[in-house]
Amino acid sequence: MRQKVRAIDTIDGEVVIPVDDILYADIRAKKITIHTRKGNIVKKAKMTMKGFLEYIDDSDFFRCHESYAANLRRVKMIKPTKGRDSRAVFTAGDENCVVSQRKCREMKERLEKLAAAGVKLAVLSNK
Repeated sequence: MRQKVRAIDTIDGEVVIPVDDILYADIRAKKITIHTRKGNIVKKAKMTMKGFLEYIDDSDFFRCHESYAANLRRVKMIKPTKGRDSRAVFTAGDENCVVSQRKCREMKERLEKLAAAGVKLAVLSNK
């Protein structure tokens, strides 16, 4: 089976990574940090989150916050926090990202659709 891969221009040069290895991406100061199962990759070139999602071109990536996009196939659970936002926890352990209050319901619905389509997910609902 062939994996979709993307070439990412980083500070250390171009890196090719399988899209499925990406847990999530966050943007700060117009630099994308891509969190993978094997470590982090910081994108050197300026890019918006919208541009990143268009470049990845995968319907299982979900913009769960203004500054975060998660790979829904890698989400283990959505945990509530003391604040208004929640956290998406990934199958790779301690990695997690912010899920805004207004995006949480939509993210859960998308995860449920993936599970119904036969994609193996380990999602626990937040209460």
